[in-house]
Amino acid sequence: MINITVNGVSYPVPSSAADVNWAADQVAFEQALATIISALAAQPFAETTLTDGSATPGGATANTVRGRNAFGVGEQTITITNSLVTTASQVVVTLEAIDPTLTHIRSVQMSNGLFTIVGNNTATGVTKVSWTVINS
Repeated sequence: MINITVNGVSYPVPSSAADVNWAADQVAFEQALATIISALAAQPFAETTLTDGSATPGGATANTVRGRNAFGVGEQTITITNSLVTTASQVVVTLEAIDPTLTHIRSVQMSNGLFTIVGNNTATGVTKVSWTVINS
């Protein structure tokens, strides 16, 4: 048997056929499995919605785990208001295209309720970025 812990509750799970007494364990196992599946489905990483605000360059509000935005011409920063972000969040940002002057992301600065993406230079054209919020 192995134990799987979800939200502080430990569930014994058979690790081999020898560990299973189907007559006695099947109902308990099915209940534990249903609880585990329910708990996992409620986790933030289950979020699949992508907010695409790239058609309107600049700052935006996007209360999702994943999104897409764009630097406008002359912009070096984009501020995204997002209720899922805290100072402990990590935000992974990827440039979707390289601008002649904005060639990489310099930093991402988090605050409670928002994050700011900082490029290395101002954009000479609309430059799209994708981002993902990670909360542990």
